[in-house]
Amino acid sequence: MVKIVKIAVGAAALVALTAGMAFAGSNAGTIAKIGWYDDATCGYHSGNYDPATSGFGSGTTTIGPTFVVTVKGISQFRGADVQLVIEGVGGALPASWQTQPLSGNPKGCANGRQVITKATGYGSCYLSAFDNVAGLAVGQEQMYYNAGAALTPAGIGVWWLEAVGSGVAAVSDPTQEYGLYSVQVNQNNTATSLCAGNSTHPPTAQVCIYPWYRLPSDDPANPRKFVLGVVDENNAFDFAAFNPNFRSLTYNAPAGTVCPTTTAVRQTSWGQLKQMYH
Repeated sequence: MVKIVKIAVGAAALVALTAGMAFAGSNAGTIAKIGWYDDATCGYHSGNYDPATSGFGSGTTTIGPTFVVTVKGISQFRGADVQLVIEGVGGALPASWQTQPLSGNPKGCANGRQVITKATGYGSCYLSAFDNVAGLAVGQEQMYYNAGAALTPAGIGVWWLEAVGSGVAAVSDPTQEYGLYSVQVNQNNTATSLCAGNSTHPPTAQVCIYPWYRLPSDDPANPRKFVLGVVDENNAFDFAAFNPNFRSLTYNAPAGTVCPTTTAVRQTSWGQLKQMYH
């Protein structure tokens, strides 16, 4: 059975879906990646995105900074839980990357400048792992920032992306790489997006993005760090490790920047805040 977890944070309530406490399911050994999406070659790149050239190394993009999270090795898929941290390089998270909605925390300057899509959402580069999952329910699909020490300690932002189906799982080809989520954050100026750090409000933002699985913290195995959660047809939970070459990204960062840069991402008192209901 999939349980719903309700967590009170200030005046807001966060809703999350968690799989039953069974592990080592059909998707053991799955490998995850995160990379900047390249619409020119239908691929993705690790490392730094250079806004001056709209690209990364030899690759370029026409859609702005967009990253994609993929998995390879799934055989039966029912859902996923992806937790990503974003932090400013050498300072606070720039306003042009604060995309959190009003609910639960102060509305971000860049709210409405973000597009979150299951799979890539662009063309047919990657099949979506969520295709044909029956009764898909979204637990989380947004950024949190300045939402209290339990969720966003030390000024980090958190993209929490998760959805789980209630019916028969999709049958997947374990040799195929599947898309889970893509996130695009528009950094171009418009009359309604006068956010510090974007293309016409210098200095240009510098950020670091990486997976960091740490919630809920009352699970003694957390923080599991560079993994994401995958749920199979029997509601068993597997944790897919990120390929070491595709597990962190930077945007406009100085050469030599190491991501993650913070030491404050840690277990919190999450378990003290949650309440269970069905």
